[in-house]
Amino acid sequence: SSSSSALLGSTQSIQNVEHFLVPALLTTANAETAKEWWSDTDSVPMSTCYFYFTAARDQHKVATMTSADMKSMGFLPRGLVERLISKALVWSQEASGVSDLRDLTLFQNTVVLNFGSQSFRILACPSMNCIRLDVEGESPVALHEMITHMILKIISECMKSLNFFTVVPYNMTASSCKASDEEQD
Repeated sequence: SSSSSALLGSTQSIQNVEHFLVPALLTTANAETAKEWWSDTDSVPMSTCYFYFTAARDQHKVATMTSADMKSMGFLPRGLVERLISKALVWSQEASGVSDLRDLTLFQNTVVLNFGSQSFRILACPSMNCIRLDVEGESPVALHEMITHMILKIISECMKSLNFFTVVPYNMTASSCKASDEEQD
C-alpha cells in the first residue's frame, strides 16, 4: 500500500480512497482530439518547451538537434508519460482544488490542468522521444520547474539510467544567424 501511495505522490491512506484512476487504461487522444481541448489563440501568451529523453550520457553537450536526431537518438520509455500525468494530476488537484476528473481533459497521452488561473498541457510526443509542455500566461517558469521536479522523481524511482533535458523549438534562418553574428562584433 505504501508503494501505491508513493506512486500517486500522496500520503493519504489507501483505505480512505473511494476511487482510483488507472492511467494506462485511459483512452488515447489523437491529434484532432488534443487540439480540440486546447485553445491556441494569439490573445493569450503561450510558452512551449519539450522534455527530451535519451539513454545517451553525453547528448546534452550538443547545442542544437534536428528532428531526425531526436527520433534516432532518443528514448521515451513506456509508462513514463502516464506516471508524469498521474503526478501532475495529483499536484494540480492539491494546488487548484479540482477533484472531479470529469471536469478535466484527461487522456493517456495528454492532460490539460490548471495551476491557479494558469492552464497548462502535457502532451506525449513518442515519435520524437519527448513530452511537450504548453503553458498559457506570462510566467511559465514555475510550471516548468515543477514538471522538471516530477520527471526527476520518476527517473530516480525507476529509470535511473535515463537522461533528459529541456529543448525549445526554433527556426534557424539566415537573418537570425546574421543578427546574432552582429551582436558578437
